[in-house]
Amino acid sequence: MSITEIKKNIHQIIDEFDNQEILEDFHLALRNLLRDYKKNEDFWDELSASQQKEIDNALKEVDEGRTTKHESVISESRKWLAE
Repeated sequence: MSITEIKKNIHQIIDEFDNQEILEDFHLALRNLLRDYKKNEDFWDELSASQQKEIDNALKEVDEGRTTKHESVISESRKWLAE
């Protein structure tokens, strides 16, 4: 679905309601969603350079197939917890 189609569908949904309370609730929910989206979108800039480097390194390892199986992590965690 294109952006234009999505916007059209959203407008149609809004146009179906004449109830002010529903429209106010929708407006508040949409504003909160956009606020949260923007907050999460900017998290990268809030990380330190070393945190950004660690994430970049981890993503590189995943791309190269250098990962640890989930079962191995769980097994090691159980050993540490048993000590």
